[in-house]
Amino acid sequence: MGAVVRARVARARQGPAGDLLIVAAVTAVMLDSLVARASLVREDDDQEFRFASPDLVGLLLVVACAVPLLWRRRAPLVALLVTCLGFAAYQNLGYAPPPVPLAALVALYTVSVQLELATSIAVTGSLICGVLALALTHQSPLTDDEFLVYVISVVGAWVLGSAVQLSRARLALAVERAEQTSMEQDLATAAALHRDRARIARELHDVVAHHVGVIVTQAGATLRAVRPASDGRDVATDGDGAVRAALVSIESAGREAMVEMRRMLEVLEPAPGTPGVGPPRLGGLAALVARTEQAGLPVELRVRVSPGVPLPPAVELTAYRIVQEALTNALRHAGPTSVEVDVDQGRDVLTVRVRDRGGGIRGTGDGVRGRGVGPGDGGAPAAARGIVGMRHRVAAMRGSLTVGPHPDGGFEVLAELPLARPSEGIAS
Repeated sequence: MGAVVRARVARARQGPAGDLLIVAAVTAVMLDSLVARASLVREDDDQEFRFASPDLVGLLLVVACAVPLLWRRRAPLVALLVTCLGFAAYQNLGYAPPPVPLAALVALYTVSVQLELATSIAVTGSLICGVLALALTHQSPLTDDEFLVYVISVVGAWVLGSAVQLSRARLALAVERAEQTSMEQDLATAAALHRDRARIARELHDVVAHHVGVIVTQAGATLRAVRPASDGRDVATDGDGAVRAALVSIESAGREAMVEMRRMLEVLEPAPGTPGVGPPRLGGLAALVARTEQAGLPVELRVRVSPGVPLPPAVELTAYRIVQEALTNALRHAGPTSVEVDVDQGRDVLTVRVRDRGGGIRGTGDGVRGRGVGPGDGGAPAAARGIVGMRHRVAAMRGSLTVGPHPDGGFEVLAELPLARPSEGIAS
């Protein structure tokens, strides 16, 4: 549909220039007939007949025939009427006739293109009658040959205009059918996508959510089962504090996983009449850091964003997931360490930097921009799969990602996310 609109706009822009050329051509032809043929003599009934000499009236009639063509696209019938009246007056005053009634032909062509077939046929018949009346007028300078040429040219202009109208109608019908087909394909694709999303949502709810719920329940039950002994110490000897902290962390992480699962289910298959939970934003980083510290990893969080300047939701979601994955990798692989998280909003880019100071073993693919384990490498370590996931997210935002050891020690994840995006659709 957009291509059709652009084509119509282009024709509208080209119209005035083309009409000016037509007006110039009609004026030139009629001026040539008015001036160059003024000295010619025609014999009629053994009496000499000389064409009327060029004068101001003849010049005004030439203009009256040509200028109305400037508005022929907006008011074709009015342009045709004014042109024909000027031409009739020009002929009856005895000025030398042009080879063909060019102005009337252009106006008639426009009428045939734009108006209904019955209207154009009636107008064409009226013009033929007008040409016949001009030929029968005593003072008319039309010869029999010129009369025949005029009639044939009028019919030819109507045939050409009607053919163009028919061709445009067929083209419009073809475009409409193509748009209808495209719409039906889009609807079919959307229906198939909805079915797939519903199936994935059911699987997540029935399988993953169930097992995560069991983990949360068991962690809570185990935590409640660890009670102080009679001497004031926990049942589980010297490691009681660590055990309780681990259980609390497991329960908290499990509950957060359930919240995230509900978000995913809401995105995949929203419940009718209920608002979505919505994807996580930068405001949730504080809670994420608190859970990470509860699991035993100190984190220093610095978020510098411009107040009053909202970030695109997809950018916030991507930044949150990068920090989440980087903290998870540091917790698993960095060993005893601390982590710095910096989120800095620039003019056009949101920079996310997560750096730890540990020296634990990492997944393959670290340290090289744009390289890593592909999504099909099922045997890759968890850290490598996480890095691949981060790269996919950043690539979807048309940003850049650098992952690898820091020159001063430790491991760093650095992402730059453009704030200007043509679209913000990204899965949570």
